[in-house]
Amino acid sequence: MTFIGVDPHNVRHLAIELAQLSEVLDRCLPRIENLINGHGGHISLSAINLVHGEIEKSAGEMAARATLAERLAGDPSLRQPGPMVRIPFDVAEVSRTTAELDAREHPAPDPEPLAPDAPGRRADRTSTHTSLCESPISG
Repeated sequence: MTFIGVDPHNVRHLAIELAQLSEVLDRCLPRIENLINGHGGHISLSAINLVHGEIEKSAGEMAARATLAERLAGDPSLRQPGPMVRIPFDVAEVSRTTAELDAREHPAPDPEPLAPDAPGRRADRTSTHTSLCESPISG
């Protein structure tokens, strides 16, 4: 697994900037196309739309990295000296690491055992087997 050292504040700032760029493209690309096509020209925005899709994807990935970096920076046992924290480079690893932190911070409660006579409790297999074997077959 490859790790990168990041400043959580800078990564959050980049995530916000990418999200804002994506919003500007959402808002402006249709207008640009309409203006050019309205004056007798023709423009294909397919290349820009591909880049816009990558920017949108990168904004989400960077936000996930920023959230993880901020969480790690807040944990003194995981913090490195200075403003930097180490996070996985791969976004799938960022998600896995975040899920592991969630599981540690908010463990699932142990299920309470059902009383033997509680509704919905499975009957003892032996008694179920016996009662099925002893029941008369109607036919």
